[in-house]
Amino acid sequence: MFPAVTPHKKLLTSPWPRFTYNEVVARFGSDKPDVRFGMELVDVGSLFAKSEFIVFKSALESGGIIKCIVAPGCAGYTRKQLDELTATAKDLGAKGLVSLALTAEGPKGSAAKFVGEAEIAELG
Repeated sequence: MFPAVTPHKKLLTSPWPRFTYNEVVARFGSDKPDVRFGMELVDVGSLFAKSEFIVFKSALESGGIIKCIVAPGCAGYTRKQLDELTATAKDLGAKGLVSLALTAEGPKGSAAKFVGEAEIAELG
């Protein structure tokens, strides 16, 4: 009905995507996903399972998980912007936020010196 009434509006696929509760929380971190932007959580725990980075190692050893968000165009964020994102993550229940930007000059961010070349290659 919507395409007939409002042909100028772009709609996502029809029929609407259906997700289980567990799937949507794992992929979007919420039971009210916003699928417009494609910014899904990606589980990278298996990638960092053998990492010597103490933050990742202790999180996995205590039964935690490591997830990331691929955010194109955010590699140039300032320290202030990253600190604001970290504060938001903590307010939403995360223990912290580690940043890793893959730039033309190489990796940068709070985890850059702790992540190995093999791990970066798998991320890229």
